[in-house]
Amino acid sequence: MNHLLFPLNNYFSPNGYNAVKSHYEPEIYPTHFHDCMEITLLSEGTGWQNINGTEYYMPTYTLTVMSHQDIHRYYDLSENHLFCNLMFLPKLLSDETLKKIEDLHSDKICTVPESVGKSIAAITEALICSQDSNHEYPSNFASSLFEILVNIFLQHFVQSTASAAKLKGSILQESLIYINANFMTALSLNEIANHVKCSSAYLSELFHKKMGLTVKQYITNMRIKHAKKLLISSEQPIMSICFDCGFSSLASFNRNFFSIEKISPSAYRKMYIKSLPPRTKG
Repeated sequence: MNHLLFPLNNYFSPNGYNAVKSHYEPEIYPTHFHDCMEITLLSEGTGWQNINGTEYYMPTYTLTVMSHQDIHRYYDLSENHLFCNLMFLPKLLSDETLKKIEDLHSDKICTVPESVGKSIAAITEALICSQDSNHEYPSNFASSLFEILVNIFLQHFVQSTASAAKLKGSILQESLIYINANFMTALSLNEIANHVKCSSAYLSELFHKKMGLTVKQYITNMRIKHAKKLLISSEQPIMSICFDCGFSSLASFNRNFFSIEKISPSAYRKMYIKSLPPRTKG
């Protein structure tokens, strides 16, 4: 499979870096790689990232380091998500730090504590301000900042038990993957627990602790999100959409849709149709 190269060298400052805060539209950023190194922090929201073919759930304050050999894409990002992106040339890192990164034989992704995440976001903001004001930090100072950032990552990659990379194959990770693949069926907590080989009580407690919502709420959110896509992209009857999204009855679908979107499915579809430009006769 061919992947897109997003060349970024032309966007670098004279000192070899570029700092931005981004809200991604996944269709604009398909699977791709860069001709540089990249540090990304998910400072707000949640989502999923595919790195080198492996899926990772990203809670807030997920930190990722990408080299030019890595390919990735984002998807199923929450609407309130925000990334801190730092792209830079390898020359800003010492040979010792570069070797530490190269010696990691797994995808370079982990979660960091909130205090650390906020510090990284503040550094990103400082770099952005220096670019916008045309008063960039001296190259030796910028190099020191990137050394600090990468070593923060290395420390938490090794030590953090909440590492997103370590979630691979775990109960939570396997549960999320199973839900995403089966939310359109009559999915239950017991079915998911049986799949990941744990008790439903343990899964319920773990899920709520890590995700901040219940398994049922997460499944419902996935179903409503899918229903919204079908309402605006197809002419399917609402009853058909209801069952295609895994709801057991139209009443349940309408109730849950209104609870989340504050509007009925039929009104949502009509609102979207009204927002479209009028067709021209040809």
